[in-house]
Amino acid sequence: MLALGDELVPPDAPLAPGQIRVNNLYAITASVIKYGGEGHNLGIARDDLDMVQGALGQASDADLLVTLGGSQRGDFDLVDDLLSGARGHIIFREVAVNYARSMIFGPFGSIPLFGLPGSPMAAFVAFEAFVRPAIWKLGGRRILEAPRAEAVLTEPLPATTTRAHFQPVWVEYGPEGLTAVPLRVEKAVDLPPQTLANGLVYRLPGSQACQAGERVWVELVEGV
Repeated sequence: MLALGDELVPPDAPLAPGQIRVNNLYAITASVIKYGGEGHNLGIARDDLDMVQGALGQASDADLLVTLGGSQRGDFDLVDDLLSGARGHIIFREVAVNYARSMIFGPFGSIPLFGLPGSPMAAFVAFEAFVRPAIWKLGGRRILEAPRAEAVLTEPLPATTTRAHFQPVWVEYGPEGLTAVPLRVEKAVDLPPQTLANGLVYRLPGSQACQAGERVWVELVEGV
């Protein structure tokens, strides 16, 4: 796992104006370990293509590469450049999934690389939707779907648009069984998701609104 960005600093570093602590790098590393992988945190690379390539070169024996940030198409978003170069190949860029839209995927050398968005919520959704199944596949698991449970919504959910929607929820036991409490996120950067979400409600594009009291299927984050 490698985080990209001049603005990033380690979690224990003092913050200067315009800087961001890279907490989600450690959360994603912990998720890799939780799902059976051996997570290797490569730290932070600045917005320099040579530096990014050099950092990823330290992981030549890895089964998967995961970058955080730099997956969009701005001047300093380097994952597109990385996979467009001589050592890479873009299989897909952008997915029709809320939060995780700017994800990019392709091989860097011979190693599959998932370029996740940098914001914590977007990285969480992209990881659970795409990286977790890949880890399980490489680990020899035949069933790649996350465990599911039926739960009662405590609040309504709006209709979805043209994208698939992963709604983060907190699942807990109530007097009538499992309940799912939707986590309200105005922006994908507002939530430390691994600490506040233990499930995801997956909804297809064009789904109708769900009402409070309605039963839904929840994909459980392993360890719940």
